[in-house]
Amino acid sequence: MTEYRIVASDLDGTLLASNGSVSAENSEAIKRLSEKGVYVVPCTGRTLYELNPEIRNNPYIRYIIHSDGSVIYDKENDRRIEMCMTREETNRLFDELAKQPTFYSVRYNRNVYNDAALQSDAVYDSFSIDPYSRNVVIPWSKKLDDFDAFCRSCESIEMVGVFFQSLEARDRCLERLEALGNYGFIRWQGLNYSEIFSKEAGKGNALLRLAKELDLDRSQTIGVGDSTNDLTMIRAAGLGLAMSNACEALKAEADEIICSNDEHGIQYILDRYIK
Repeated sequence: MTEYRIVASDLDGTLLASNGSVSAENSEAIKRLSEKGVYVVPCTGRTLYELNPEIRNNPYIRYIIHSDGSVIYDKENDRRIEMCMTREETNRLFDELAKQPTFYSVRYNRNVYNDAALQSDAVYDSFSIDPYSRNVVIPWSKKLDDFDAFCRSCESIEMVGVFFQSLEARDRCLERLEALGNYGFIRWQGLNYSEIFSKEAGKGNALLRLAKELDLDRSQTIGVGDSTNDLTMIRAAGLGLAMSNACEALKAEADEIICSNDEHGIQYILDRYIK
């Protein structure tokens, strides 16, 4: 049996149960894995301060990969390993986004920022903004009157989450960005939404970077997730696992399909894959 040392886990639909909590079984498994010298690493599209306190403050979790792999945060040393966009890259991105109507949130320095001028149900409806973003991300974010000027002044923006007015508009924009060669992005299946970040980031690149930092081989890593933004992590890991509730694209790429997110996935991994 391979001696796995990193378990990189997505949050929603994976480590978290359907009610958004960490089960007692998963909490205990995180503790037991830590005591065995195995790092359980939450790996999420959220920025740091969006994380559940029970994740962010868990004493048995040292490393957190957030903002779609743009940052590896070392809690023990309060250190950030950044794979963020430069100011030049983000300003070019904002120029592209300005060519059409968009609604975007910016992850920067552990927080989320939105344009104060666009906060209305009519705007949300025009971009078909999903319930999670309306009820969780947007209310929690910092609303700025000088949003564009603020964003263009920032160095090392982590990630930009963009709602377009149609799938076609999204895909046209992403094609232009892909041609520029500086960006990575997630196309969320069936949604007029994309997450855009540095080509150096992504969950898979971050997992490999953390393994290198810890002097571990790729073969000693497990990646587990349920959705589109977990694909690079599943591909990069020594063992790629998909939850039974995962999207079909992820199941097709995974080495194995395990239990659902309501059946304590971290405990499942502890019991079946860890010496």
